[in-house]
Amino acid sequence: MENKSKLFVFFVFIVIISIFYFNFSLTNKQIKSVYETESEWNEDENDRTCQWISIDRDYFFKRSSTFFFNDANLLTFTYFAKAKASLNLVFIFYVHLKNKEIITKNISNITRSIGKRKNFGLSYIFYRFDNKTYSRIKDKIETFEIKIKDLSTKKATKELIQVRVKNIFQRNKKGVFLCSKCMYNTRVEDFDSVKWWIDMKQKAGYTKISFCNNSIENHEKYTQLFDEYKDFVQLEQFNCLPNLYDNSSKYFLSYSEFSKLDNGLAYHIFDSVFIFFMNECYWANIDKYKYVSVMDRDEIVFPRNLKFRKNSEIREYVTALNNPTVDSIFKDLNCQYEDNNMEKYLDSLAVQIGKKKNSSFYFKNGIKFPNELFMTLFESIELYFNQSARKKEEKHKIEAVYDKKNNKKFVITISSANEFDYSLKLLELHRKIIGPYYEENKDKLLIDKYNSFYTIVGSSVHWVFGKTIHNTNRSLATEIHFNTMQIDYSTLKIVRGRDVAAVNDNLGHLSHFKKGLRMKPIPISQILPDLNYINCYYRPLINKYLN
Repeated sequence: MENKSKLFVFFVFIVIISIFYFNFSLTNKQIKSVYETESEWNEDENDRTCQWISIDRDYFFKRSSTFFFNDANLLTFTYFAKAKASLNLVFIFYVHLKNKEIITKNISNITRSIGKRKNFGLSYIFYRFDNKTYSRIKDKIETFEIKIKDLSTKKATKELIQVRVKNIFQRNKKGVFLCSKCMYNTRVEDFDSVKWWIDMKQKAGYTKISFCNNSIENHEKYTQLFDEYKDFVQLEQFNCLPNLYDNSSKYFLSYSEFSKLDNGLAYHIFDSVFIFFMNECYWANIDKYKYVSVMDRDEIVFPRNLKFRKNSEIREYVTALNNPTVDSIFKDLNCQYEDNNMEKYLDSLAVQIGKKKNSSFYFKNGIKFPNELFMTLFESIELYFNQSARKKEEKHKIEAVYDKKNNKKFVITISSANEFDYSLKLLELHRKIIGPYYEENKDKLLIDKYNSFYTIVGSSVHWVFGKTIHNTNRSLATEIHFNTMQIDYSTLKIVRGRDVAAVNDNLGHLSHFKKGLRMKPIPISQILPDLNYINCYYRPLINKYLN
């Protein structure tokens, strides 16, 4: 009986092995036939000069967006796929080692889609080699190339994708790099605003900034500007975009061409291109900089360079002002700058908020509307107080209509004696100093929404997502507002989630320059004169420009 039992177990084992071998052989045979048989497809004339390597019109892989992080055993990249594409892809790896050995691997089923629009999907890949292969290639890679084939159509990329090999966990990383959103429909009339945006980042102490361009007007002023700032600004030029609209031609060359066909789709394509650029920008600098900031064009974190480092101290200063003068605002408040200002600010902030060593910073929004809008707001508050005697022990609600045609308005609340006293001093400061200063300078430079001397902070604006400044030893992949994938330094384990430390906006915030926004009721105490921006950034820059 015992022998029969052993014989049965042996028989089952042989059957399992046979099934496994049969399936494995069949899979390899299927894949091998696909490798040997490729369907032809016609290249567009732009293929060789474009930023994209494609498989017909179904898949678009950006040439410079594929990375292998050697010390984390991680391959990662992102690509576009038409909505109808099967995603049934095989990735053929060619890893050339320094000893001239070539390791080849065929990998399938490693794609995960993270978003689909009407015409396209944006997909990403994270892949790790098995331990045996990784031990052979770690620290030994000379070049790394990938060919990609669609098993459904038997079409393949006509050239190899070059993988950029980097290490994440460098000990000597320094500085703060900023990856900013693409610029589009930017005309020569916007020149002062673009230059101001660059100068703000430099003044704030970022080490270097990068943004992508598809349609900045081709004008000598911009050529000279980017040449002047070539050591600070890294410009990624998008000469062509994947045609994710129809099959009439392979590529469109500009955002404007997309928008003429389908403006809504053009917006989504550019938003997705930004995710491409954002992750590529992050991955390209993960080995060089201690922090990488991912922000839109109208956003910035300013180090607080005044002696007042907290919002509460600004309120106390304003409330205590008696008969404010130009000197009390512009001369008595000195700015304290340091080398590597942004990095030192973040390091100091990490201590104040008790941030874990490798966590990232999440900054809540502080909304900065144009001064013209704040002028309307303060006129309404002045009118409210002038209409009749107001008592500080009562609660007050003030409506400030800033767009009569669309009935857009702010609602300002005053709910305590302290807020009442603060509102009177804030009005006086605006009436005597800040308002006249704006009127004096508003036409000297066309910087649009960056003419903003007040910030709204606190609960009334926290519903708007803020932005993250990433610790490059922890964040791995990003979305618009947060990190989406993280890596553990000690175990190399990849996890989903947001390992971020939220910064109390009393200590620091994201300055978000907006032309308008649907707002909740705003407590008057959440409207702050942005003395840090006025004194440490605006005034030095306006003097530089005018001189």
